[in-house]
Amino acid sequence: MPTDSQFMKCQEVHGLSVWDTRGWWRCLFPKSVVQKNLPAGQDASGVLTREQVEQDRAHRHGLFFPDYTGYLSWRSHMLSLARQRREQEEKSRAAQERKALPAAGTNAPEDVMSWTQQLAERAPTSSAHVVGTSKYTTYSYSDRGHEHITESKTYYDDGTVSINSEKKITPADGSEPVYETINKVVNRDDESSKDGWFWRK
Repeated sequence: MPTDSQFMKCQEVHGLSVWDTRGWWRCLFPKSVVQKNLPAGQDASGVLTREQVEQDRAHRHGLFFPDYTGYLSWRSHMLSLARQRREQEEKSRAAQERKALPAAGTNAPEDVMSWTQQLAERAPTSSAHVVGTSKYTTYSYSDRGHEHITESKTYYDDGTVSINSEKKITPADGSEPVYETINKVVNRDDESSKDGWFWRK
């Protein structure tokens, strides 16, 4: 928001008081004022003037709002559209996953586990690009025995994180080691996820 002195100065020079799409206030000076205040020989073509914005019906110079309420209404509308788009994408993704469900009569534990693993391996979408990875290993001891956990994360530009965790448990009684694997995909802003546990021995 402008200070009182900034707003008064803008009015004194007949500037156009506006807010841009980032919510920043600006005073667009008339071309005559810009030319008068530029150093000698400096071109005014790089300065956005009041006349340019008022004549810019196609918004080539950007979108500006003459009052803050107009900016807030536009921002609210844009956020609503973005939310609707995310919801539609989630519905489409859920519909695709339902189509991939095992056929009726084949819902044995092995079938469901296989289907869950396929979902984990298929997500995120093939159009997503990797933007980062991380990996760490931990060791611990418990009543179950010695645990060795290796977890790797792959970050994608669509906001998802693919997590693969391998756990090896060496029982305290000296019996055969037990291996546990978890694959899941989570949103960075939403910890709810689809995951699948698989045990093998």
